[in-house]
Amino acid sequence: MPTTTKYFSGDHEVSSTRWLPKSEAEKLFPGIKCVRVDGYSVIAGWVPGRMQDADLVPVTRQIFYSARPSLHKCDARCRHAKGRNCECACGGAGHGAGD
Repeated sequence: MPTTTKYFSGDHEVSSTRWLPKSEAEKLFPGIKCVRVDGYSVIAGWVPGRMQDADLVPVTRQIFYSARPSLHKCDARCRHAKGRNCECACGGAGHGAGD
């Protein structure tokens, strides 16, 4: 089934992404675990409406959202999920975010 990939930095959805060398990300975002592309790169991006280079944020969660989700009510199972697949009404915003 087709899916949409959604990216988040904390609680904020990231609209535009780019790969960033891991060494550069460690300098820009010290102590923050970014979503890895491979052993050398991570994903960073911009929150909608803030597209300047200075506004680059780390992507901390990557969610695969079903094209035909069940849209069940989001609850603790979603917020504490370990996997990356989501079908909740939250659209992935709460998936794996914890409390």
